[in-house]
This record gives sequence, structure tokens and C-alpha cells, in this order.
Amino acid sequence: MLGYLRAAREPGARINPRREKLYAPRASRRAMPFERLPWDPDTWFVDVHMFHQPEFGSIYLIDDEKTALVETGTSHDVAAILAALKAFDRNPAEVDALIVSHIHLDHAGGAGFLLEAMPNATVYVHERGFKHLADPTRLLASAKEALLDQADAFGTMRPIRPDRLVAVTEGMTLDLGARVLTFHDSPGHAPHELTVSDSKNQCVYTGDAAGLWFPRDSLLMPITPAPAFDLEKNLEVFRRLAAMKPRALLFSHYGPHTEPARAVEQQTLYYSLWASFVRARRKQASEAQMVDELFETHCKAAAFYPKKFLRERIETSVRGLVAYHQRLEDAAPGR
Repeated sequence: MLGYLRAAREPGARINPRREKLYAPRASRRAMPFERLPWDPDTWFVDVHMFHQPEFGSIYLIDDEKTALVETGTSHDVAAILAALKAFDRNPAEVDALIVSHIHLDHAGGAGFLLEAMPNATVYVHERGFKHLADPTRLLASAKEALLDQADAFGTMRPIRPDRLVAVTEGMTLDLGARVLTFHDSPGHAPHELTVSDSKNQCVYTGDAAGLWFPRDSLLMPITPAPAFDLEKNLEVFRRLAAMKPRALLFSHYGPHTEPARAVEQQTLYYSLWASFVRARRKQASEAQMVDELFETHCKAAAFYPKKFLRERIETSVRGLVAYHQRLEDAAPGR
């Protein structure tokens, strides 16, 4: 594998000013588990086979003057991320930034473990999530209660020293060299959710704010977890995403969606329909019955992703929508 080159430049090679080393053209690197975005030669993503499922969990690598990873997966995914970096011919010590879209375990669980191998990295997290990454005790207890029998698959979390965390607010930016990332407060899925826009490739990293994308089955799905999902706030995020007119949506679950306007339009409809369905059925049907009905109407044609796997995602959303409507009912005047 080609590593750093100290001789004359090959055509297409570029200097990294911070490290003062010459990289070979990306096309010449072999055995690369990262897949490059077709329209951005310096942004890559890798499938970590989250929950042992291909094409569900993606980690993004931005290979600029500074190096950033967007998302850190679960604690179970740390070895896969480090192996991918090694195959990319990148020392973990060269990673400058870890960006977590929100503090749920499948997005931030790996952060504290990765930092052990990344002495120069800083974690960027929504201001509402800062304290929970510094001390994840309450977060882990809440996750165990919300995830039930899925809790083990989501792994655990390691505390992160506050001096290695940056609390992110709306509009804050991170300059990586040839691009600037802008953080957007994007509640709905969770109050600590961020989306991130990229000034160079004009894409948006969506975390879970735009739901799930199952590319092999061309399937978009809501994800509306307990305890804090808020439909109206999530719909507002969709309106903001539509107004941004991105080149693509870069889903954490999973990969690029290159028709962002259509994706946002479909998810706006699906989120509203699922919420209305659960509101109408929750007092007559069990959660299992609602999961069955949603699977039949939404996922029956899926061929690549297993039925059990898709049902588990729907179970999470049904549980969250039941809690959401109960919260609205409890807050109604006269109660």
C-alpha cells in the first residue's frame, strides 16, 4: 500500500499543510474499506456492520487539512473503525475531531473508547449532551430502560474528560481547512440532535434527524424513540433541510441519499402518518399489533434487510410514539 511520499509529486497528489507530508492520490490506495463519495474525493464512509447488519451503520471520514470522523458507532464498533483507519493508512493519532450527531449509544457509544487511541482528537457534541458524555451514568440507565431486550446490542459508554469535549450550539462552525462544517440544532428525534452541513460538498450529515435509509431496499423509515421524541420539532427539521437544498443527505443509517428533496418529502409524510396511526390505534391495539401493521404496510417488500431487523426498528418507533402521545395527553388542559 502506498503511504506517505517524500519524493516528487505524483499527478493528483496533494500536500497536507498541517503534517507537511505528501499523500498519494486516493485512487492508488488499495484494500480500502472506506468508500469515497463520488462528488467529493476527500470524504469517505465505511460500513461497520452495526448490530451485525450490513449497510446499516456508517461512519464518515473527512480527509482534509484536519481529519474528522462523523459518528462513532456503538462501543462494539470501535475495533472496526480503527481497522478501517489502518487500512486507510491513517494513524488514529492523526484524527483531530470526532463529531457525534447525538448521544444515543449507536452514535456516541464509541467516542470514549476511540479517544484512547486518538490522543489529539476532540469530541464535538450538542450542548445538551455534553454532561452525559462526561458522565454517562444516567444516559446508560435511560438507554437500558428504553431499549429493553435490544440494550446489549447497543453496547456501553466510557466517560470523556470535559477538556476533550466541545459543547456545540446552533450555527457554530468547525474549520477543517478546505471546508467549514456548520452545526445545526435539530431536535425532534432527540433534544440533543445535530445536523451538520459541509461547505465544500454541500451535503448534510443527518444523524437520525431525517430517519433511516435502507439503500438496498430503497426504503426510508421514521425513527421516533422514547423518551423524548417530538413530532412537531422533527417536522420543523424537515422544513429546514428542504430549505437548505443539499447535494445529498448523508445518513448515519445508512449512507448517501442523492435525492434529498424526495427523501425529505417522503419522510415528512411517513412521520406524520406513523404518528397519526399510533395515536388512533394505541388504546385498542398492543404495541406488537401496531408493529405488525406498520411492517405490512411499510416494509413488506424489503428483500435485503431481514424482517426481524426491520421489526426491531419499528418497535423502537412505536414505543416512542406511544410515549409521545401519552405525554401530549398528560399535558392537555384539564388533566
